[in-house]
Amino acid sequence: GPPAVPDLIRTLKSRRIEELKNGHWTIRCLSAIGEPTVASLVKGLSDPSASIRWAAIEVLKTMPSSAKNAEAQFLSLVEDPVPEIRACALQALGKLQTRPPSLLPRLAAALIDVSPDVRWAAASVASDVGPEAKPALDALIAAMQDPEFKVRKAAVQAAGSIGTEAG
Repeated sequence: GPPAVPDLIRTLKSRRIEELKNGHWTIRCLSAIGEPTVASLVKGLSDPSASIRWAAIEVLKTMPSSAKNAEAQFLSLVEDPVPEIRACALQALGKLQTRPPSLLPRLAAALIDVSPDVRWAAASVASDVGPEAKPALDALIAAMQDPEFKVRKAAVQAAGSIGTEAG
């Protein structure tokens, strides 16, 4: 339960992000504890350990109403030097119940990121945003020429989700 949260977060320091991506037990435990983990996870967003930053975002993504408290940190983590963290931060921003106005320019910028995972995350979030993502449409159209198939596919889906309703 909640008393275990600090120990669970410390456990993450010795793990690589790749290990954590496969449903590592610590991620499952923190998610299962839920709301009592939020303050520690928000603090973890600024931890020097990339594994802790990534895991904090990953768990907070499952709690969009609580993750609203982390919006500013998510926005800054879109610029993190670690691509997995940039991608995860974009996904977390897309799951917020009220999306920040600065999300769309960040999506457009992320569509040309050096990492294909970040470009894919940006296009996927744009698809989830739907017609509100119209300001990113030019960047999505350009992403349809991306060398990575998953990015092209997500860009096409996002453009389709914007549809003619946008305008």
